[in-house]
Amino acid sequence: FPNLNFNLHITTQTHMLELISDGQLELGCFFYAPNMSKDLEIIKSISTPFRLVIKKTHLKNKNTIESFIGSREVDDKETHSFPTLELVRKKHPKARISFSSNSITVHKQLTLQGKGIAILPEFMVEREIKRGTLVDLFPKKQFQWDLMLIKRKSSSLSIPAQSFVELF
Repeated sequence: FPNLNFNLHITTQTHMLELISDGQLELGCFFYAPNMSKDLEIIKSISTPFRLVIKKTHLKNKNTIESFIGSREVDDKETHSFPTLELVRKKHPKARISFSSNSITVHKQLTLQGKGIAILPEFMVEREIKRGTLVDLFPKKQFQWDLMLIKRKSSSLSIPAQSFVELF
């Protein structure tokens, strides 16, 4: 990608959407986009499998299983429904959100440290699952969310950005 400049921003989804809306960023990739303004559009949506994982050595540790690593509550204070957490609570009623971060990389690191369980894109954890470092808590359950590519409606994508979109 010689003419493509990737920027990694660690901020809230709301702020990222504002940067796109203001024209400071051309495009963004989101699994969750709360309160998306009317001047933005989803130009591509890719269905992505997720896995609910725990560190294998903590599989029988009640405290770890009951510590859910969440993300939506960081950016969307209005949301009070967390379906994955509710699923965990069916077997572990005391499960709660114990860590919150809008960075799925932080979720993975906390999970690898045995700090809790996290729902993560399969592409981020498939190697650790194959190695046996992480275990899928619900291997028969299919979790799917869309990876959304979002841009401003009024802007055209640059040629490098178009090339990036075509990768998906």
